Amino acid sequence: YREATNELTRAKMTLADIESQIAALREDLHMKTSDAKRLSERNDYLEREIQQHVAVNQEYEIQLSNMNRSLQRNEE
Repeated sequence: YREATNELTRAKMTLADIESQIAALREDLHMKTSDAKRLSERNDYLEREIQQHVAVNQEYEIQLSNMNRSLQRNEE
């Protein structure tokens, strides 16, 4: 009886440890999922910002090209 009781006690302690590990892993997973979502949203935002800057840069290049052509015509 005593051996069975000790074995049951050890099993209960092992189960409690496993449950505690599961809870910690779930919390870690939740935090990592939240971080991944936040980083994905940040990445999307930055990609949109880059595209806007590229568009503005292209507009400046067009304006500069037009100004250069205009100056060349004026010099001729």
